[in-house]
Amino acid sequence: GAESWINPSVFGTAPTARWGHAAFLYPYTNGMYCFVFGGAQSSTYYRDVNLLHFDGLNWAWNPSAIPLVLQGSPPPQPSGRAWFAGGFDKARIRYMIFGGETATGVTDEIWLLEPRIVAGPQINLTWTLVTPTSTDNPVARKKGHVIMLDDFVYILFGGEDGSGQRLNDMWMLYPVGPSGSEQWYWARLPDDGTLPAGRTGAAVFGRPGMMMGHFFGGFTGSYENDFWTYRTLGNSTGRFFQPGLLALGGSLPAGFAGASVVYDERNQRAVVFGGHNGTMPVNILGAIRLYQPVRR
Repeated sequence: GAESWINPSVFGTAPTARWGHAAFLYPYTNGMYCFVFGGAQSSTYYRDVNLLHFDGLNWAWNPSAIPLVLQGSPPPQPSGRAWFAGGFDKARIRYMIFGGETATGVTDEIWLLEPRIVAGPQINLTWTLVTPTSTDNPVARKKGHVIMLDDFVYILFGGEDGSGQRLNDMWMLYPVGPSGSEQWYWARLPDDGTLPAGRTGAAVFGRPGMMMGHFFGGFTGSYENDFWTYRTLGNSTGRFFQPGLLALGGSLPAGFAGASVVYDERNQRAVVFGGHNGTMPVNILGAIRLYQPVRR
């Protein structure tokens, strides 16, 4: 059917205006539970978690009937931060964040947030600080890095470090051991093939079961509209390549960075919105279609 924007009336008190935040959806529910974490306004960095709830009829911010309760005594919690990268593991219902900027500078921290809907209803929020077992780890990222999830493995790409250098490295973060007592490891993925230029703000998406990541646009010193794929070929090899731009279909938009993207698995398309083209923010809405078999 035809797709269109709506501007719903929302009950409750909205979070403070901010940017550099992130959001994820809780799966397996009849209503919509959208969580928003972090972000910044001026020199204030936020660490609050807010709930946008839709019950099929009404939209509401942080409804009093569904309280969010931090777990632990005292509850662990990340400091306020913005421009971090995050990835949601819907199989284990947990959200991972890495890096970003805080009031004290750039961070390389990894945090896991596990929301659980319990009787009441009530939503319990459990934060866990992850200390990697590995010793060869990526440098802290200030902004513009991106994370995607391939099964239970998180893939990190690019971004800007604390000195302003734009990066094009790829890293894999993966757990070993039973849930709740995992050991976490970083592993640098090989730089094979023709490497894309280091960049911030690329639009990145993965495709379930395909062992690859796709990257579109970003800022390399100029605003790009190139399209790249990184394919994992085995346990220790991987390769960047630049597929024919005809794979995008239609006409290419001008270069931009900082767009949001979601992958629509059913229709095998990535939906991209917004960003900045170097002159102004844009509200372009487009789709990258990839009609290819998906391994099951």
